[in-house]
Amino acid sequence: MDVSTAQKEPPPQSEYDKKKQTFITRTIWTFVMIAGFFVSMFAGHIYVMGIVTAIQIVSFKEVIAIANVPSRAKNIPFTQSLNWYFLGTTMYFLYGESVIYYFKHIVLVDRVKSSDMASL
Repeated sequence: MDVSTAQKEPPPQSEYDKKKQTFITRTIWTFVMIAGFFVSMFAGHIYVMGIVTAIQIVSFKEVIAIANVPSRAKNIPFTQSLNWYFLGTTMYFLYGESVIYYFKHIVLVDRVKSSDMASL
């Protein structure tokens, strides 16, 4: 058996076939993303808050990975820890009050129950 016949390359695709495959792939992913959007919207507030927080953390991680290159070269201590601290405090001060307002019926359950018990 000849080596050249055993390792035949697939025939080259025409330009039309490449465009057709690209169109099909993009169409499928478009519908997947649209469906994902509606699923996340109908999932509720907690799920959306979790997705937004996760996207922010992943984006911050990527930006910090790029920004840490010069600080590693200069050997600056605690740079990465400070960056994550700033992310945490920023998210707390931006979202803390609204998250507490959203969950106040859960947080204040003990206070309501103790006042009900005092009236008995």
